[in-house]
Amino acid sequence: MGELENGLDVTVPAWKPNDIDRTTGPVMSLMSLVVLVLVGLVLHLGPEHDNGFPTPSQLGAMILACYWVFPGEALLHWFLGRKLSPMHWCGAFLPVLRFGAKDHDRGSHVWFPWCGWRLVDPVLERELQRLFSWPMMGVAILILPVVAAEYVWAEAIAASGALQFWLELATAMIWVAFVIEYVTMISVTKNKWRYALRNWLDLVVIMLPVLAFLRAAQIGRLARLRDLSRTVRAYRLKGMTARWSRAIMALNVADRLARRDPESYLIRLQEQLDEKHKELADIESKIERIKLDCQVREDIQKQQDQSAAKDHSSRRAA
Repeated sequence: MGELENGLDVTVPAWKPNDIDRTTGPVMSLMSLVVLVLVGLVLHLGPEHDNGFPTPSQLGAMILACYWVFPGEALLHWFLGRKLSPMHWCGAFLPVLRFGAKDHDRGSHVWFPWCGWRLVDPVLERELQRLFSWPMMGVAILILPVVAAEYVWAEAIAASGALQFWLELATAMIWVAFVIEYVTMISVTKNKWRYALRNWLDLVVIMLPVLAFLRAAQIGRLARLRDLSRTVRAYRLKGMTARWSRAIMALNVADRLARRDPESYLIRLQEQLDEKHKELADIESKIERIKLDCQVREDIQKQQDQSAAKDHSSRRAA
């Protein structure tokens, strides 16, 4: 793509990631997704299952095995003098946030599995909003049968470890989808505080299982020093929080449905506004060129008038 500079067509080279980002960007983003799935399973699954699926302690060991790679990548870029933003440092210690982190040179591009390296701008934000819109609506609606099953077949689910496992697994995957959407959108939006406030219900959905797990882990540590009843109470608390989490997810469905039409309308209006801004910029550019042409003609006319006046004075003097 060329730009006119001093009358010459200058080609602007396309942006390319550095050699390290070209490799670590996609790899670390995908590893972040893997860690996110493992974290979701740890947060939502019960302590033991007899179906051969890894227990939370085994999943935690997998997370620790992957964890060291994230601070290692950040230190590598730091030693090489690359640009490390607060998001990069957060991703080094909270791998879930590594997904959506920008490049280490300009901090202007981000890698996503479905679109590769992309410039972070309002165009990308709108594209991602449209991309997530219907799939996330479907994911949010999936929580409704999960909530209904828990209330309609509560006794059967409580008596069956397999049913309880699949209920927890479905909730975990829905939670993972919410986190992916939230981390992706907040990494590309310009006003992060406004996005967080506008989507506070999504943040509650994400944080409630985390807080419940931390609370259960704290009581579990006390149980090793005191008595087993505290551990039972911890997991009872965790189960109660899971029900609250599913209820909030169901509330999120209503919130998304309420915002569905206004959001689509807002996107269309924003696109129309952008087009009007472009038209306005073109008109202003034409006005400036016409003003410049008029000024040039006026200056030429003044020079001609002055020259004619001098010639007239010379003839009168002669």
